[in-house]
Amino acid sequence: MRRTHVCLSGGWLSTALLCLPVVCLPVGVLSLVSVGQLAASPMAQDAAAAQEKTQDEAAAVKEETIEVVLAEGRLDFQAPKVWEQKKPRFNIVEAEFGANCSKPDVDPARLTIMASGGSVDANLERWIGQFSQEDGSDTEDKTKQKQEKVNGMTVHWVDITGTYADSAGPFAGNATQRKGYRMLGAIVETKVVGNYYFKMYGPKETMEEHEKRFLEMVKTIKLSL
Repeated sequence: MRRTHVCLSGGWLSTALLCLPVVCLPVGVLSLVSVGQLAASPMAQDAAAAQEKTQDEAAAVKEETIEVVLAEGRLDFQAPKVWEQKKPRFNIVEAEFGANCSKPDVDPARLTIMASGGSVDANLERWIGQFSQEDGSDTEDKTKQKQEKVNGMTVHWVDITGTYADSAGPFAGNATQRKGYRMLGAIVETKVVGNYYFKMYGPKETMEEHEKRFLEMVKTIKLSL
């Protein structure tokens, strides 16, 4: 490696150590040639190619999923394989999963999927009502809601945080109050098999790890006519 010298207005300028031939150029051409030569150097091209390959490989890596079929084969979606499929606690639940946290001392999240009666608004209200705030503020004011189309079906999204009243069953009393919990919910409206309810809840740390998986899972839902 040698030091490159460039002739500038009768003098000499010593640049950084570069593997470039000795040149003598007008001042106005210096920056253009230097940048062009650096960008075209084999080392720069190799580095750019390596970075592009790494990005492509990262984008190509997708988690394994399992197909879940509901509504007598008329509704299906892809669930992350890292989740543990469980036997539903109650008959009204059609599918149930557990999602562990990477921290050993943090509880897992629970996901339930079912068809249910009642209006969308009534069920959203019920979910919001399962949370309270330590400062006494209104949970609904802190709840995030949105609506979008997924594969031709309307999906109502909800994101709730606070203290969750974890009940042993739909009609059981004496719920356990779980502080620092979060719920991600999606109500999928279908014209063929009614509304389907995806409800995932657990400690905030666990939910943060699985939020993206939950959103991607719901977006794979398909309806067979």
